[in-house]
Amino acid sequence: MKSEISSKNFCRKFRPVSFAFWCLFSASFFSSCLDSSNSTNGTGVEASSSSAESSSSWNSNAETTDIDIDTSSYSREFEANYELLYGYYYKADDELDSMAYYEKNADPDRYKVQFRDVADVLFMYASMSDLFTHYYPYAYAKELWSNVSGDGVDASVFLDSLSGIPVIRVTEFLASTNASDQGTSREFQDALEKTAGARSTVLDLRDNPGGNVDKCESMAGMLLSKGDTVVVEKRTEFDAYYEIQKDTTIYETAKDDGIGRRRYYVLLLDTGSASCTEIFASSLTANLKTPVVGMTSFGKGIGQYYFFTPDSGLATITNLRFFDKNGQSYHTYGIVPDFEIPDSLEALNKAVELAEERTYKRTAGYGTVALPYWQQVKAKKAPASHLIQPFERGGAYRLVPWEK
Repeated sequence: MKSEISSKNFCRKFRPVSFAFWCLFSASFFSSCLDSSNSTNGTGVEASSSSAESSSSWNSNAETTDIDIDTSSYSREFEANYELLYGYYYKADDELDSMAYYEKNADPDRYKVQFRDVADVLFMYASMSDLFTHYYPYAYAKELWSNVSGDGVDASVFLDSLSGIPVIRVTEFLASTNASDQGTSREFQDALEKTAGARSTVLDLRDNPGGNVDKCESMAGMLLSKGDTVVVEKRTEFDAYYEIQKDTTIYETAKDDGIGRRRYYVLLLDTGSASCTEIFASSLTANLKTPVVGMTSFGKGIGQYYFFTPDSGLATITNLRFFDKNGQSYHTYGIVPDFEIPDSLEALNKAVELAEERTYKRTAGYGTVALPYWQQVKAKKAPASHLIQPFERGGAYRLVPWEK
């Protein structure tokens, strides 16, 4: 990493706040940015304790050395995005080059006219290997906002029953829906209240792509006892002086006894169960030994901060890593079911059978071999470097506003 940031030249502040996102992005954005003539085919939870683990070695002189450089040749949008990657991207130590490198090697002619002014920004993000770290110019950021904010979603929690066993299906984790301005967590709480007295419940999270980190964490807390660890969250972000990057470990715990804590639960997962869904599921498997029926989950144990940039672009930067209460990670491996049943109806019937018996405790764990999705590599510095794999899975996101 060739550091070019000084406390004088870069001292903008970012404050994380919760926000609802789920992600079904496609590669169409990246291909549409390219000029076709030049492209090739191709909250019942609290942070009970935290500890600063380490400061990144890639900028070890930042606290004692103020590097003054002339940034007048760089656009405000490029400077801002370079700073975001510098302070938050969890692989910046290995992958982020100098500002001059991206400015020199970006080729504006490869892009359509409307995107050439941010060619350096697009090239810089394409050079990061993480599959979920991206930049979207204003026109696409606005479109993504309308697609992932949850606007127009009637409900995200659905209640049914089979053989007298409540079946609660959660389709995503949103900050608000038409059913409730408190979003999925309020809908989930309502479902638990409507089924009060039930001794067991099936939780169907198949094809749930994830969404709001705070919502899935608070919902897990509703099923746990006070003090239980919901998730261990490792955050990569600027230190208090916005000079160096550091990692901090946060233990999110249930602050009260959850209203559904006395029940026996069975989880239904499949390959479409991702990210926030896996945070929720792993909190139950680790604390309650809740059995899982279905298929191995997607295996996304990382999350992103979303930043709106000075020119109203949207930067999505991976800086969160999630672990269960025992410090174990399912990232790239997925949560393995105790009963692998591909057929949807057969899986549901098995889950209900376990819920009726209320005796089986989970014995399976996480996978041991990286799933195919995670074996792909994001192309960088290649002719079609922006034609990356599509975002096909949901996320675990927090929105961080830009302070000008």
